[in-house]
Amino acid sequence: DLALIHAAGVPTENRSHFKTQDMMERGMADNETNILSGWLTRHVETLTADRPLLSTISTASNKPISLLGYPQAVSIPDVQNFNVSGGDVNAAVIAGLNSGSSAYQQVAQQTIEAINTVQIKLEELNDGPDDETESGPAYTNGPLSGSLRNLATLIKMDVGLDVATVDQGGWDHHNNLINEFGNNVSELSQSLSAFWEDVSEYRDRITLVFMTEFGRRLNENASAGTDHGSGSVMMVLSG
Repeated sequence: DLALIHAAGVPTENRSHFKTQDMMERGMADNETNILSGWLTRHVETLTADRPLLSTISTASNKPISLLGYPQAVSIPDVQNFNVSGGDVNAAVIAGLNSGSSAYQQVAQQTIEAINTVQIKLEELNDGPDDETESGPAYTNGPLSGSLRNLATLIKMDVGLDVATVDQGGWDHHNNLINEFGNNVSELSQSLSAFWEDVSEYRDRITLVFMTEFGRRLNENASAGTDHGSGSVMMVLSG
């Protein structure tokens, strides 16, 4: 189910994480005209216009550049606690204050609708039959596992999701590579394994693409690490 694609990356001489991440997520290379939207935004815009409210989701607390220019995307970092500050009481107040037809009020209404949909679907999922193994998928306590468990829950809730983003940081190993790299790889591999088990009934409908802005240099530096390189490896996991 897993394909490794070597020497993949954006054509650039740049070695800045910030600049190259921005280029990757916009889908542009050196000397190209600046693109004012994310590559996932342009993908989503080729899909049907009548898409569910929760069709495009970021599992981070804010949207990535890859979804730049797509205001319908929703950030849900924790589906179990997806609500406005102050909970249901404040949500009811917000709904009451925004019953009109202005653009601002419509966005507020959509926000409350998204919260209500998630809460209803989550309750239905929790009330359904428990078909997991006794111990369940072996997620770690790390942040990537948390994001992927969150994504698996959203998939199983059947809210109409068709595009989602997940981030994992901590790969800038300029020093002490031998002490840091193994932990990151373990978190990545264990988290993916647990997620793939968790969504076993949906594998033929899922394609996960893993990408990073650039790889590392071959030679070790003076700090027992590796400095910024060029193309890296992409991975595709799918049924």
